[in-house]
Amino acid sequence: MVSERGVRIAHSVLFTLTTLAAIIVLAISASLVAHYNSEVLLTVGFHVAGQTVVFGILTHLIPVIIAFILFIIGASSLTALTDKIDCSKAADAFDRCNIVKGLVIISWIDTKSNAMRVLTPY
Repeated sequence: MVSERGVRIAHSVLFTLTTLAAIIVLAISASLVAHYNSEVLLTVGFHVAGQTVVFGILTHLIPVIIAFILFIIGASSLTALTDKIDCSKAADAFDRCNIVKGLVIISWIDTKSNAMRVLTPY
């Protein structure tokens, strides 16, 4: 039986790590926004002609596409790492093999959902 104290401690640690990761992601995205806002043409164009296709949709679509490509690169690298490995035979050489394989599966599922999100209109 799982103890309530153990669940509370595990949740506290997990949520703390999730919050820390979110703060790091926020800092990275803030630096990217600051960089792209320093481009005068993009800033002026977005404020003056934000309703047009070029500055309305493309200024949002380009970073989303770049993030999607980087996510695919990460998922494919992890797939290449674990492609030929059988977890039942590699227990000694490759610690937590099943967890890494699960991460590969979730990464590709998330890639599929992100692709659907990018390709479907609002």
